[in-house]
Amino acid sequence: MVKPTQKPEKTKNNTQNFLYYKKYGIFALQNSLFVIIGMEKYKELKELVDSLEADATKFYTKHNNAAGTRLRVGLQQAKEIAQSLRLDVVNVKSERK
Repeated sequence: MVKPTQKPEKTKNNTQNFLYYKKYGIFALQNSLFVIIGMEKYKELKELVDSLEADATKFYTKHNNAAGTRLRVGLQQAKEIAQSLRLDVVNVKSERK
């Protein structure tokens, strides 16, 4: 399949752009990448929260202050991953429109 030299001009409803990207697989590939990246970030967030359970238990039940520090740092990382994942969700939703 020969790819045209120019992409269609932007229209108000982007129908031409959608058809162009869909025809050449670019649109599907982009959405697939968003899904793969988003799910990887979600799994990473889930694993991080699961790994913090031991430190939370040590901090709250055994009064281990070092575990509290590890918990706090881990929660900060979780916040950053969650924010990144949240932005990905917004981007995917806007791409679907």
